[in-house]
Amino acid sequence: PGSNYRIGVDYRYDNIIGLWIEGNTITTSLKDLSINRLDLVTIGIDYTLPVYNGVLLLSETMHSAIVSEDINILNQTMSAFMVSIPIGMFNDISLISLYEWDRSDSFNLFRWTTTFDYFKMSVNYSVNPDQIGDTAQLMFIYNH
Repeated sequence: PGSNYRIGVDYRYDNIIGLWIEGNTITTSLKDLSINRLDLVTIGIDYTLPVYNGVLLLSETMHSAIVSEDINILNQTMSAFMVSIPIGMFNDISLISLYEWDRSDSFNLFRWTTTFDYFKMSVNYSVNPDQIGDTAQLMFIYNH
């Protein structure tokens, strides 16, 4: 309900490296929610190293802000880093790391995946901040 104004930008460049920038802002005239604006900005880059079967390197940073009349309700920046290595045609090893800049928290996931005709098996192990704890997971996925 109420009127709002939105603007967004999306840019992608694919050449030797991949680069993307996405951003949007939403302003509202609704004073009942005491939210004036929502801002989201994402910047990412990827590159495949010509080593072995190709090593994918990817990084992305996202900033989110919810601005009210008096304070910033949310002002958060997170970055993600990924390294993915295919091993043969059926196996893949990945390391994914998320970093939250404001709290200096790091979330890390190691994943090994193997694929058969209609079946995929994935082994995940994550190392998280103490308040969340580490996890291990074994997944069997059937694609019909």
